[in-house]
This record gives sequence, C-alpha cells and structure tokens, in this order.
Amino acid sequence: MREDIKRLTKEEELEHLVQADFELKELKVVRIRQQRRLHERQVRRELRLREWDEQKLQEQKSQEAAKEWEVEERRELEQKRHDLEQDEMKFKKRAQDEWLRMPQESARDREQSARVELGWSGKGPERKEQEDDENRSTVELERRGLERERVDLKRKQHRLEQDEHNWAHEVDWTGSLEKPDEGPANDDVNRRLVWNTARDRQLERDRPKIQLEQYRKKTERHRREMEHHQEHMEFYLEMVERCKEMQRRSLGEA
Repeated sequence: MREDIKRLTKEEELEHLVQADFELKELKVVRIRQQRRLHERQVRRELRLREWDEQKLQEQKSQEAAKEWEVEERRELEQKRHDLEQDEMKFKKRAQDEWLRMPQESARDREQSARVELGWSGKGPERKEQEDDENRSTVELERRGLERERVDLKRKQHRLEQDEHNWAHEVDWTGSLEKPDEGPANDDVNRRLVWNTARDRQLERDRPKIQLEQYRKKTERHRREMEHHQEHMEFYLEMVERCKEMQRRSLGEA
C-alpha cells in the first residue's frame, strides 16, 4: 500500500514536472513571438525614419540647388547688364568718333572734288552742289541709323531692368492660405475653400522644381533678347559701313 502511494506520488510529481516544462516552453515561445513582433516594429520604424530623413535630405538638396541656381541667374543677369552697358558705351564712342570725323573728311573731300571739277574736268558748281546733297543725305542716313540704334539700346536696357525688378520681387504661391473668419458672411467662401494638407505638402515639395523651371525660362528669354540685340547692332553697323563705302565711292568717282 505504501509502495502504491509512493508510486502515485512520483507519477504525479513527474506529471507536474512535465506540465511545468510544457508551460515554460509555451511561455518561451510566446516571449520569442513578442520579441520578434517588437523587433519587426522597431525595424519598420527605423525604415520609416530613414525614408523620412532621406526625403528631408533630398528636399534640402533641392532647395540648395534652387538657391545656387538663383545666385547664378543673378550673376548672369548682372554680367549681361554690364556687357550691355559696355556695348552701349563702345557704340556711343564709336558713333561720336565717326560723327566728329565725318564732317572734316567730307569738307576736305568736297574741297578736293571742287578743285578737280573746276580745274580739270570743266564741270561747274552744279556737280559740286549735287555731291554736297548726296553727302548730306548719306550723313543724315547714318545719323538716323545711329539714333534708331540708341533708342533700341535704351528700350532693351529698360526692358532688362524691368524684367530684373519683376524677377527679384516675384512671389511663388505654395498653397498655404489663412483660413477666413467664421460667420454667416463668409460661409460661401468657407465652402469654396478646400483644406488639403497633402496637396499643400506636395506643392511645397514641388516648389524647387517650379523655381528651376521659371529660372530656365527666364534665362532662355534673356538669351533670345541678347541675340536679337546683337543682330540689330550688326545690322546697323553694316548699314553705317555701307553708307561710308557709298560716300567714298561717290567721292572717288568725282
């Protein structure tokens, strides 16, 4: 009888030990699962933080690139304005030199032509008056061409200053609006306004791209204006050279 009791006691104790070991293993499995879920959440959180940091870094780089582009555009505009002023000064100096030199040359050539006409060719003062009229017409044509070029340069400079002023004071809308006052008078306005935070954030992210596109368009417009201005200058200089050549030919034929 005692042996049976001892045997039952041992079997119960063994059963309790097995049950306790099974429960301990179950607890270990549950703990491992909890640790794995916690680790997965931490990994996902780190990934989200890393993506957020990368996005912020990319936005910061875009903003820095936009600022560098703005500084470069300002420098190019200043350089173009300086070049335009230098071209205008050179052209004015050249036109002034031509204008001062042309009357002296014309007077000397007219005097020599008059001597040739009256001395050797036997032609009278009518020929001299005709050549004087031609010379005056040539000088007038050159003067008009120089005047048109001066007016065109002034207009170009004014347009460049106006574009630079507008560009410096330009305001880009980012979609951030202040909510109007509540009340019956503003109900219609409140119904029309849609407050979308995602849209505002998207506009804020796209702002550097929009600025870059605006700067590219302005650079292209200024480049076309400078090319047009250069073509006009070449055309008027060619007209001045043609007038001088015509004057020399007319004096040479005389």
